[in-house]
Amino acid sequence: MTRPSVGRPPRRRNRRVLTGTRRTAAPRSHLTMVLCTIVRWQTVRVFAFVLLALLGATILATWHFSTDQRLARLLRNTPRRPIAEAGEGRPCRVLGVVAPGRTIDAPLSGRPCVYFRVHVAERVGEGIRFFAEDEGGIPFVVVDDTGPALVDPRPAVSTLEEDFSATSGPGAPADGRIGAFLARIGRTDEIVGGYRHLQYWEAIVEPGETVSVLGIGARELDPGAVERVAGYRVEAPTRLRIGGSARVPVVLSDRPEAR
Repeated sequence: MTRPSVGRPPRRRNRRVLTGTRRTAAPRSHLTMVLCTIVRWQTVRVFAFVLLALLGATILATWHFSTDQRLARLLRNTPRRPIAEAGEGRPCRVLGVVAPGRTIDAPLSGRPCVYFRVHVAERVGEGIRFFAEDEGGIPFVVVDDTGPALVDPRPAVSTLEEDFSATSGPGAPADGRIGAFLARIGRTDEIVGGYRHLQYWEAIVEPGETVSVLGIGARELDPGAVERVAGYRVEAPTRLRIGGSARVPVVLSDRPEAR
């Protein structure tokens, strides 16, 4: 007598699989497809608008908070006084013309000036990055309708209009004045196997130029005027001296927006 086999009964297979039928999504209507396309395009447009807005805000913020713009706003927002009325021992801002006198040579162009500023950038691929900068000058006199003032820009910071540019690179390495300038500030355009591609910008303050000056005012004897004074018990004339310190340097600008 044969005994029935013991085990699990055979699984019933899904009839859909056996018959080859498959569930499919209901077809979308033409209106639904059009609406979905419109929504997608609107989303892309909104995203692009937000991206452009953020980019514009970033560029504006960078410009707004740049050193030049901050200095220009500082000068513009500080009340300007005639040189004869500028106070002593406190910050003062004057506007005057640089008087003829002693000058120095600008580092790159060799132009006579009383103050200079040089900015150097390095081109890397399609981009550009900071490489070096330098600025400095000598004491000079500015004059307005009320009198002269001696400006001592040691130390000073400036926002000046750059009116000279130059380049150096693999085909034309830095030499002459440019090479001497790099050596003086302890930099070089040489790299392993070649030369850096550098861009230079120079700005100067020269005699006859109108400048805005902000610093700490003080009164001192005017050497030129003392020599012209004759007579006993005549009060010695004074002039305004504008200076600064490492913590509060003199601020200079020849930009129209800083006047």
